[in-house]
Amino acid sequence: METLSRDPPLAHVTTFGGHPLACAAGLAALEVLLRDDLPARGAVLGERLVAVRRLGLLLGLEFARADLSATFARIACALR
Repeated sequence: METLSRDPPLAHVTTFGGHPLACAAGLAALEVLLRDDLPARGAVLGERLVAVRRLGLLLGLEFARADLSATFARIACALR
C-alpha cells in the first residue's frame, strides 16, 4: 500500500491516473475487446434491432420481437 500512496498519491483509484494498476486494467479490457471481436459482435446483435433512437444521452431501443426485449432486459439486469 505504501507504493500506491505516492507518485502520485492515490493514483490507483483513477482510470485516468496512468498508474500501473489502471494501465493493466485498461490493457486487459482492450485485449478482451479485440480477442472476442466485440465491435463485430455488436454489429451482428444490432441487426436484431428495429430502431435505435437517441436524444442527447437518452437512448431508446426498439426490438423486432418482444422476446428479444425480454432477453435484453434479463442480461442487462444480470450485468448490474
